Amino acid sequence: MKCNNCGYYNKTNEHYCEKCGSPLDKNSYNNPVRKYKDVAKTPKDSSFSTTQKIIIAIAIVAVLMLVLSAVIPSDFQIPNMAGQDNNTVEEPITNDTQVEKLNTDIKVGSIANNGENIIVNAVVTDSNGYAVNSGTTSITVNDVKYSGQVKTGNVDVYLPETTIGTTVTIVYEGNDEYNPSQTTVQIEVEKINTEIETQIQDNALVIMLKTENNNPINDSVIKVTYPDGTQLEQQTDANGKTSINIEGYTEDTQIKLSYPGSSMYNPCEKTVNLHFNKTDTKLDAQYDQTKEAINIKLTDSANNPIPDAMLIITDNADDKQEKTNAEGTVEMPLTEKGQHNISIKYDGNDTYNSANTSITVIISDGNDTNTTNTTNTTDNNTNNTVNTSSNTVNTTVNDTNTTVNDTQNATTDNNTQILKDDVSYNDTGNNTTTDDTKINTNFETQINKENSSVKIELTTADHEKLYGQYVEIKLDNGTQIKQKTDENGTITLDVDPDSNVKQIELIYQGDEKYSSARNVIRY
Repeated sequence: MKCNNCGYYNKTNEHYCEKCGSPLDKNSYNNPVRKYKDVAKTPKDSSFSTTQKIIIAIAIVAVLMLVLSAVIPSDFQIPNMAGQDNNTVEEPITNDTQVEKLNTDIKVGSIANNGENIIVNAVVTDSNGYAVNSGTTSITVNDVKYSGQVKTGNVDVYLPETTIGTTVTIVYEGNDEYNPSQTTVQIEVEKINTEIETQIQDNALVIMLKTENNNPINDSVIKVTYPDGTQLEQQTDANGKTSINIEGYTEDTQIKLSYPGSSMYNPCEKTVNLHFNKTDTKLDAQYDQTKEAINIKLTDSANNPIPDAMLIITDNADDKQEKTNAEGTVEMPLTEKGQHNISIKYDGNDTYNSANTSITVIISDGNDTNTTNTTNTTDNNTNNTVNTSSNTVNTTVNDTNTTVNDTQNATTDNNTQILKDDVSYNDTGNNTTTDDTKINTNFETQINKENSSVKIELTTADHEKLYGQYVEIKLDNGTQIKQKTDENGTITLDVDPDSNVKQIELIYQGDEKYSSARNVIRY
């Protein structure tokens, strides 16, 4: 230890300097022994002070925050951080991109009247002129909304009759693809023409109000005016019908019927002359194989045609109505295979009595052959007698009888076609027509009783065989056959031995090149 007084380094740890005897201070900083030991024990401290550490930590945190702010979205939240509300509802991520809708244009296409509703047709297009294929179009009338769905640019909206004469707004309501549009229009429609028909049934005058297309007009008033000026009003039912009683009438009477019309229908009227000595009528129905149709004719008792008369035709329970033309006839096509039980009825009117008839036609197809069996019965109902004592109208039934023409040895009732005027009958063989502009034709036949068949050849006068031509074959048992000739101009007819056929009639109608021909053979 160094002595502070003399500077001697004492080698012992005595409290006094060995040289000068001065006391030694062991704790003195200047004590070389202590200083040496302290330096040897404690290495030099190179760490930062507390203040320096705080400053460095703050700087590091600031740098990290700058880096994180550039990488992490601004709305990113770390769950359960101090000061953060754990109940905060996360806002959904929305796409603010708006799809631009197409503008539309709506125009009125037409306004129609079907007798029950007003039909407003509208056409909707987009701004490019293309048809709009979706959405609703509506018209609101008195707080009631009538609407329809747009398809291929068109839409029909049905309105009540009360809207006639009013102005309405037609609105296309739009959707996710199209913007709405609208237009206004005044509802004006063309009225439907009407007519009145009458017929007498069971001492009553039946009145039918209908359109020109035969659609009944129900719940409408018809005014009836009698000769003495008396008037009454009759309401039509669901079938457009009403009736008035004519029992007790003994003299010809004129009754005026009138319909005033409505906002949808035109008015009409009819004057009915009630006759109590009406004209008898008769119906005739024949099947024409050439035309494949039923020919129906309505005439009076003097064979005068009755035009514009309504006939009720029933084919196997399928009803239809047809009016006779100027010649008093109706042609009804009939091509469907099978049996047709056809009844025809004429109800008569204030001038003519009623009549009815029936015909059965069987059409089969086998081996290029159409077979038709035809029967026909006719009842003509008359109503031309007045019983003044009881003031009732009686009905008489006239039966049409079958007549036989012995000269031609052929039946001329409703079952058999009447022979044409331009055909000359020949019992012994062929029958031809003479037309200088066409090639004459005839039949050549050969009967084979052993195999119950008839060979029929259709040829020209020069014996040229005609193939692919239809020939009508009529047996006297009522069977009618229509068959085409083969490549040799031949038809082979098989005859049932039990059919009791004695006579066969052959008819060729001809065409633009060949004349017609007819032949009747004894079998």
